[in-house]
Amino acid sequence: MTARRTRNKVFRRFRTMQRGYRMMGWWFVAIGGFMLFMTIRLYLDPSGEITYNGVVTTDPELKRNTVLFVSIFPIVGAVLTFLPKRQFRKLFRWQLRSFPFLAGWGAKRG
Repeated sequence: MTARRTRNKVFRRFRTMQRGYRMMGWWFVAIGGFMLFMTIRLYLDPSGEITYNGVVTTDPELKRNTVLFVSIFPIVGAVLTFLPKRQFRKLFRWQLRSFPFLAGWGAKRG
């Protein structure tokens, strides 16, 4: 009976973490997509200015690097949002192995 309760707590925690990762993924997609849209507009505008180390410049290389950096956020968000359940289990196991002190976090003692 105790082993079953413990297993249910672990699976409940896994489902909660899975929902949290998916929600975080949707936020990354939404906010990162907006930032990507704005930086692409800046990149395509030849007179668009960007501040780099306190200097206002219209250098297309800096604008391209900004677009490449910002494009990471929607990609990470899409991966977290559409990751299959099996891969979430692997991520969950890796997280428990890497941070064992979090394994009992939120569980009632005694």
